[in-house]
Amino acid sequence: MNERARLTELDALRGIAAAAVVVYHYTLFAYENIKLPASPLMQSPALSWLYPFYTGEYGVSLFFVISGFVISMTLERIKRPMDFLVSRFSRLYPAFWCGVVVTTIFRLAVWREDFDLEFFVTNLTMFPTWFGQTYTDGVYWTLNVEMQFYAIMLLLWRLKALEHVEFVCIGWFVLLAATQLTAGHGFASIANVVSDVLILKHIPLFGAGMMFYRIHAAGVTKGRLAVIAIAGLATWLSGNVLKSAVVTVVFLVMGLLCARKLDALANSRTLRWLGDRSYAIYLVHSMIGLMLMQKLVSLGIVLMFLIPLLVSITIAEVINRAVEKPSLNAIRRWYSKRNVRTAAVAS
Repeated sequence: MNERARLTELDALRGIAAAAVVVYHYTLFAYENIKLPASPLMQSPALSWLYPFYTGEYGVSLFFVISGFVISMTLERIKRPMDFLVSRFSRLYPAFWCGVVVTTIFRLAVWREDFDLEFFVTNLTMFPTWFGQTYTDGVYWTLNVEMQFYAIMLLLWRLKALEHVEFVCIGWFVLLAATQLTAGHGFASIANVVSDVLILKHIPLFGAGMMFYRIHAAGVTKGRLAVIAIAGLATWLSGNVLKSAVVTVVFLVMGLLCARKLDALANSRTLRWLGDRSYAIYLVHSMIGLMLMQKLVSLGIVLMFLIPLLVSITIAEVINRAVEKPSLNAIRRWYSKRNVRTAAVAS
């Protein structure tokens, strides 16, 4: 499989994750916020799991595993820290700023909220909780986690620790176990700080993604398989059976990717389309969807779900075409030209 096919498969997996998260949020909003009861059909044992679609919550787990895979690949290609910073900034921030602006406009127009400049500005940083503020949209907490993961990975790259990434992951798992064991013995505050800073609760997912990339790029080793197995065990030991089952399926799918067995996903135009827009969809579907659903209840169940979905996808399409892709290309072209000029001067 060539590089393009592999990336296409990852796009398809992102599309699946995005679709799962959207269905989860919309069915949960209908159930908890609008108090829409399940239909007799959905109350049957065979279909009750579809409403609310709690399984979709763990589409985020797939996003984190993919992130571990992609960031490992990215760090193998860079020559200097700024390469990585520009890559991540161009990928995340322009579209994110659009998501914050659009969501804020909807909050002002639909919920008639007063504009809070401090709340708005701190959210543009992607780290509003650092300033004592909440998120413009609750789903943005995952971006905070992602950014922490990037920072940790860049530090490890700088220290050349990624050359022994299997041992790094084992060390992470040891810290995770230590924080869990000491939390109830008078060390709760310290354990929580260590866990939050090093995003230990999510490391099994990121770590597994890193191992899947290594397997895909360089082959299977006992160490890589051991890390994936420990990551799966750590997830099951968390006690969340549904999440553990979903993560197990995610690991199996990633194994198929490494074995070059996901051609059907790579060939799906729908999944590739969703995957290409998954970030923009993720940014705008949740809070905007909730607000619109609350306003459209009187139109009936079908339109209550359909209109917010279409509005969110339309906004995401505009962000993807008008901001996300153009800004990413423009920033990276500028950075590439800057490096060429710098090299010319240095020579």
